[in-house]
Amino acid sequence: MTSSKSENLLTIEKADKYGEAVESLNSHRLSRDVKATGIRWDDLLVELREMATKIFDARRFHAIKVGRATMNQMLGVRKKIPSISNNVSSLPQPQSSPKENASDERYPRESRNSRRDGTSTVVVFSP
Repeated sequence: MTSSKSENLLTIEKADKYGEAVESLNSHRLSRDVKATGIRWDDLLVELREMATKIFDARRFHAIKVGRATMNQMLGVRKKIPSISNNVSSLPQPQSSPKENASDERYPRESRNSRRDGTSTVVVFSP
């Protein structure tokens, strides 16, 4: 674990250094110096991209690992909660009041007619 952590820190430090190098390459004075040393802009960008990809993958893996641990913890807690499917019949069913069933002028009244074949039709009465 420690070596992985130190590798990530080294990679981040390198990325910071390359980030500074990229920023400095934007100035004309340093770009002449870079050209004189023979370092190509494309090579720097390729190395920067590779390092950024490694950092991104490491952080993404860490986020996935944390997400899985949280999900497993939630599933463990859920298993400890007693199931209520056996107690569903003992739960009181909500009673609807006549006021809730009554239709006012905003909502049309409905009449549901059942047929012999098990299907039903809905008739809407307009006020």
